[in-house]
Amino acid sequence: MSYGPDCVRESMWQDVFWGGLTGALTFGVVMALLFYLQKRDEELRIEVSECGYMGLFALCVFMGGGIFCLEQGNYVRMVTGILMLAYLTLCSITDRYMQQVYDNVQLYAGILLAALAFCREIPPGVGAELIVFGIVQGFLFRRMYGEGDVMGFLICALSLVEKGILIWMVHMAITYILLGIVQGRKKNVGRDGNLRVPVPLFPYMACAYIFVF
Repeated sequence: MSYGPDCVRESMWQDVFWGGLTGALTFGVVMALLFYLQKRDEELRIEVSECGYMGLFALCVFMGGGIFCLEQGNYVRMVTGILMLAYLTLCSITDRYMQQVYDNVQLYAGILLAALAFCREIPPGVGAELIVFGIVQGFLFRRMYGEGDVMGFLICALSLVEKGILIWMVHMAITYILLGIVQGRKKNVGRDGNLRVPVPLFPYMACAYIFVF
């Protein structure tokens, strides 16, 4: 059965509509969670301009629409992508303004992504790789950055569980490459390779995640 150009065009616009709606709803969830966190934590003060909110909304719509269109038919991957979009956006904002990521956000995101991981076909040996990756993060890389960032990399690995430890390490590498490029241009990298002034890592982690999802 063949489909005419009008049918294809209608299907394309439906994908754009539902994808954009998915991204807009993701933005709404992020804003609701930020409002809730600000109610619970009086020290959380986020000052974002109207242009900043518009840019964040556009980003969520674009990324959410892309995930919806690319992962059609694979609903577990689609839900995983939308959840990670909300998680990384929320954590990037709190890390940017408060230099912290909330434990309850990490906990619930980890539980949901672990449940979604069991709904996918996991290659043999990936469970052992995840344990090794967790040990390396906990005992080695925790000395380089905070526990919140360690949990962030572990949660990203859970969302990419079927891809294996090589991709998880590539994600880490891209994160630090982006960090080095941006902070190097800002002259915030000392001769020893360390940052002169600590900066939030989650925004770089989120950008790097786009390359490996």
